Amino acid sequence: MKQINTFALASGDPNPVHLEPAIACRAGHADVFAQGMLGMGMLGALLSAASLRRFGVRFLSPIALGDQPRLYQTGTRLRELVLTNEKGNIRIRGYAELN
Repeated sequence: MKQINTFALASGDPNPVHLEPAIACRAGHADVFAQGMLGMGMLGALLSAASLRRFGVRFLSPIALGDQPRLYQTGTRLRELVLTNEKGNIRIRGYAELN
């Protein structure tokens, strides 16, 4: 939860669905969940900014509170990126094109 709160402050995105359990529940979620851009940032940390040409992701399911993210990448110049939880549930799928 601390990382979610810290990201909300740093990004200027205090959306209460990420910060307040009651609001997340009213929105149909079991609890608060991480911002999609936090997950995208985790995947981006796998890449070298100096050689990055393009980077994009698709948010497939929320990163639930308590998830233990696993980051995967395959390929060299054109990379497939995946963020899953510890159970293998895909949360984010993306790509990166490098020089």
